[in-house]
Amino acid sequence: MDMISTPDAPQPAGHYSQGVVHDGLLYIAGQVPLDPATRELKVDSFEQQARQVFANMEAIAQAAGTSLQCTLKVTIYVSDMKHWKVCNDAFIEAFGECKPARAVIPVCPFKGFDIEAEAVVALC
Repeated sequence: MDMISTPDAPQPAGHYSQGVVHDGLLYIAGQVPLDPATRELKVDSFEQQARQVFANMEAIAQAAGTSLQCTLKVTIYVSDMKHWKVCNDAFIEAFGECKPARAVIPVCPFKGFDIEAEAVVALC
């Protein structure tokens, strides 16, 4: 098992890794819309939050030697299903032609975040 860490994504706030590589797969821990440079929450819009989450995920994938184009599964947690279309549009922008398995789950907001996402990515 290899632990992945990059300054280009927010550092963990607890006892976990940004990502873990095992048996040809990268498991990306839940990413929130924090700017990795400033540790500030991106709250201007849900779209900005979604783009930041997916950018953080891409940075972790790149640090592991892969990209979101090799994603197998994504779980997205949103504070309200009214964000679904904006979330889906940001997802398409980030993942392009890749169409991984995906779940979008409504949850209570957590520390001001309206979105969090985790993924399983192949090393390809």
